[in-house]
Amino acid sequence: MAEDGREEITEDEAALYDRQIRLWGVEAQQRMRNASILLVGFRSLNTEVGKNIALAGVGKLTVLDPERVTDRDLGAQFFLRQEDVGKNRAAAAAPRLQTMNPRVEIVVDQEPIGSKADTFFTQFDLRIDNVCRLNNIPLYISAVHGIFGYIFCDIVNHTYIEERKVPQGNNMDPLVEITKLNTTFPSLSSSLARKWQDVTARTLKKRIGKVFFVTLLLWQFQSDHSRNPRPEDAETLAAMWAGMVEEKGIKEPSILDTHMIDIFIRMHDTELSPISAIVGGILAQDILKVLSGKELPIKNWFLYDGRDGSGLLHYISEGEALG
Repeated sequence: MAEDGREEITEDEAALYDRQIRLWGVEAQQRMRNASILLVGFRSLNTEVGKNIALAGVGKLTVLDPERVTDRDLGAQFFLRQEDVGKNRAAAAAPRLQTMNPRVEIVVDQEPIGSKADTFFTQFDLRIDNVCRLNNIPLYISAVHGIFGYIFCDIVNHTYIEERKVPQGNNMDPLVEITKLNTTFPSLSSSLARKWQDVTARTLKKRIGKVFFVTLLLWQFQSDHSRNPRPEDAETLAAMWAGMVEEKGIKEPSILDTHMIDIFIRMHDTELSPISAIVGGILAQDILKVLSGKELPIKNWFLYDGRDGSGLLHYISEGEALG
């Protein structure tokens, strides 16, 4: 056992994770070894995330999903089979997830997320809920909607190191300069409260794009109507967008035209394996980056548009300049 009561990496684990240890060091791998991660929902995106962080050697991975497997899940969730239809999604996928790395403790939870008390989440190093900020627990919110995807990251208060090679000249090997840095992240509510009157129409179109705003529109519809939009809701969404343009001071209303809204309505609940692989791979890598304490994580939005394969990183917070 380590001095703080956490388990140390064994010789077998050191051999298994040799390449990773060479990349980010023993201490970083030790933190992963003792990390406890919660994945809420186990559809296509979290399948990718779960696979990648299990392979990396996290200590404990809890998969929470109360839903049952449907035929639709089989098209994009590679841990499921035809015989799993009707079974709980997390329970059906867990044995195949376990084969990715038998050393990782896989826990299945079939209860709805809304039934959990706040104390349930304090055992995890990453989770999806506002209580994370009260307990200094990192938060990721991510989804794929057809050919679109996003990641929101709130690590609350994060300390990390950056390494920089300093040339020495005279054919000498460069020195590695290590700098310890600290950064804070805005809450989701702060990010969503941002006004846009200080941002030009050109900047909105070029730097933010449509994925961010159509995601906000989807969340607003879900909040107002307690369901997902359907094709017949196109006029309602258009009216909601007009209200959002006025409220947020958006100078380029055409950034979301009726065609984009229509595409999103028809695809928002569609899972495409290639999109999940891209967004899920980036999300898993960022989780490992946080656990390792190496380099700055996503701060604080990643927006993916599969129409042109573009992925944008943006810092969006209330009352702060666009990053």
